[in-house]
Amino acid sequence: MHRTAIRITVLLAFLGGLSFSPAPAGTGGIDGDKLDLSVTFAYREADIEAWRPLFEETSRLLYNATNGQLQLGRVRIETCGLGQEDADIWILDGQSGAFANVLGLGGVGHIYLSQTHRDVDGPAFGQFGLVHEFGHYAFGLYDEYKGITPPPPPLFARAVEQTGLPVPNQFCVTDDHTIACVMDGGTLVFPNNGRTEFCTHAHGGLSTAHNEGTQVDSVDYVNAQQALNGESCWETILRTVGLFPPVEVDPDDPAGLDPIDWEIVPSINRIVLCIDGSVSMFDPPGSIGLAKEAADLLAALLHGRKRVEIDEEVIVLPGEHLAVVSFAHEERLEWAFREIENEETRRAARAAIEAVERPIVPASRATDLGAGLGASLRQILEEGDVAACGEAIVLLSDGGHNFGAGPEEWITPLRERGVAVHAIALGDRVDRDAALPQRGDPLLRTGAEVVPAVGEKHDRLPASRHV
Repeated sequence: MHRTAIRITVLLAFLGGLSFSPAPAGTGGIDGDKLDLSVTFAYREADIEAWRPLFEETSRLLYNATNGQLQLGRVRIETCGLGQEDADIWILDGQSGAFANVLGLGGVGHIYLSQTHRDVDGPAFGQFGLVHEFGHYAFGLYDEYKGITPPPPPLFARAVEQTGLPVPNQFCVTDDHTIACVMDGGTLVFPNNGRTEFCTHAHGGLSTAHNEGTQVDSVDYVNAQQALNGESCWETILRTVGLFPPVEVDPDDPAGLDPIDWEIVPSINRIVLCIDGSVSMFDPPGSIGLAKEAADLLAALLHGRKRVEIDEEVIVLPGEHLAVVSFAHEERLEWAFREIENEETRRAARAAIEAVERPIVPASRATDLGAGLGASLRQILEEGDVAACGEAIVLLSDGGHNFGAGPEEWITPLRERGVAVHAIALGDRVDRDAALPQRGDPLLRTGAEVVPAVGEKHDRLPASRHV
């Protein structure tokens, strides 16, 4: 492989590993007795921890409803509205009801929740709503409360059937037992939102017997689960994910529930490309071309603004923000922070990267890393605070610091702000070890992650160095 291609491959692999990329496909799935999920917010959530009780109580209810066969494992939270394409659960900023794509787990679709589902203590029981939606999303179940009438369906009859009929209240329940199916109920529907079971075979003799249809005022009603799956919920669950129906109904919590693995992934929302523009970067064979190509790759990978229509409501998911600075003996702002709104914005950012020029003053042979880091941090600070979002500087340079006060003065402010620094060492003309900061180098004390780009003297791909 040509060495230029190797170098770009290394940089692409590194940049692709930064946390601005969305959650990898397949983050949601069943692994043994654990259901792993990824979650994203379609707005800026300031208090993500306030949502933890929802998932803890959801795990408890799911474990009960499946008779100790399935509980939540890893709950991976993507912040800043990123990772939406691959998230299992979208949390919306509103008070709408929940809904989900059938058999979307590991496939196409999502579960949609709202602010209503944050409540787990009543009158709303978000955990009930979420387990109900899991029935659709993970198990392929349909609702037990939506009746289908002979055509043409009288609208008033359907409205009454879903909300007011005391018999059969409404499906999947016997007349003399209150224990009934999770698929017949809603987050705010009392007492249905206290249910803990899935319905069983109609002839199983259990209190959760599936109702295949009933007549009310000479109208034959068949629920959606019966009409579309033609079987009880537990028969569908056995068929789709291999969990076994109960031999008896026990509404009490089974033993063996584990704590959920709560993981918040700080998605980078603001990124500064900090490009070494000193003369050595332009001298033959020069590393500026590689730096520009790597920076251009990163700009191409950033999330742009996205409009999504959910249940007839248009939601705008924000794009990531990018700034570009260059430095030699002093810093230069090439591109002030701007949201990647569309492809026009992206092209303008890439043009700014390409426009980084060779310095013309003699002192420009100097490399002042402190000037670059300081200019990058100032750009971030000028944008204000961002709740629960990540911020990063990607530093592209062919050598260590050799001019000015150095990066030491930025160590504390970078750490206090929580800015991640990713330093990429470039260059064909220098030794690999010389191009990388050594023990005691002030750059390392910023907490930077350093990765070398392979040079002409090295024909093997180097590993990333985490500091």
